[in-house]
Amino acid sequence: MILSYEQITSVVQGVARVHKKEDGIHFHRFTKAQEAGYDGSDFHPKQYGTAGVRLHFKTDSKTLYMKVLTSEASLRPYFAHDVVVNGNLIGSLEYIAEQPYGEFEKTFELGDGIKDVCIHFPWSVCSVLQELRLDDNSLVEPVKKDKKILIYGDSITQGYDSENPSYRYAGRLADALNAEEINKAIGAERFCPWLAELKDDIEPDYISVAYGTNHWHRSTKEELKEICDKFYGNLVKSYPNAKIFALTPIWRKDCTDKTNFDNFGQIEEIIAEVVKKYDNVICISGIDFVPQDESLYKDLFLHPNNKGFSHYADSVCNAIREYV
Repeated sequence: MILSYEQITSVVQGVARVHKKEDGIHFHRFTKAQEAGYDGSDFHPKQYGTAGVRLHFKTDSKTLYMKVLTSEASLRPYFAHDVVVNGNLIGSLEYIAEQPYGEFEKTFELGDGIKDVCIHFPWSVCSVLQELRLDDNSLVEPVKKDKKILIYGDSITQGYDSENPSYRYAGRLADALNAEEINKAIGAERFCPWLAELKDDIEPDYISVAYGTNHWHRSTKEELKEICDKFYGNLVKSYPNAKIFALTPIWRKDCTDKTNFDNFGQIEEIIAEVVKKYDNVICISGIDFVPQDESLYKDLFLHPNNKGFSHYADSVCNAIREYV
């Protein structure tokens, strides 16, 4: 049986809105107002990447077929849709090419009995769902999370360069908190005050923020202080009841370069100094979240691979455990 639009919307997570067009079902992680803020900028395509989008449900179907239409949302020439059954990754609808855009389809064997099925959509492309099919007369029961977490950040938080979207630290942090992830990260982004001012139509329990590394070569100390203060000021005003985690940057290989900062650690110092005036913001040092080992970075200096993201996820979950 082909799942209807109503069934799809009942099991989707990580979206600000959903709508159906002739080419399929579109999942948006930004509101219309937030998308308008990125229109005309270099970040415009990245806002349509489906980072954090999931279809999560219980079913007794033995098979699952999905068909998607992908388009550009980053410069990365690959994508994966991970199918996780009872917490185990059983396979992916994936593609690696110079231009991984177009229609793709795959059938998965789910096994017997009632299963917990979670489909993680890709961060690197915009993925439009054209068809999701289960065995006829199968159970489709939405799996809901108790809480919600808004995730702000740059490329690493969007998911660069995890080979599998289920390995991203943001999603694994959300799972550790039993929270639905709504991901607002944009590759190459810095602290973005206007984005924090444009509220989503939810009251998140948690918010995670991981900007800073893109200020290393592109800002002065004074510029970072000002924009960081404006961002957190707007964020606290928008979501006064949320517990906010200010994650400082992880290690990067070029952190000894000469820039406008005295050293790379000064970015963390500035963020920590700015947020200490807010009672609901907790600053967490990220410099040691991923070991200083090139093999844990897909590009060998900045963006973690699957193994690097595993370190990141374990570290951030351990760091926030005492605050939740």
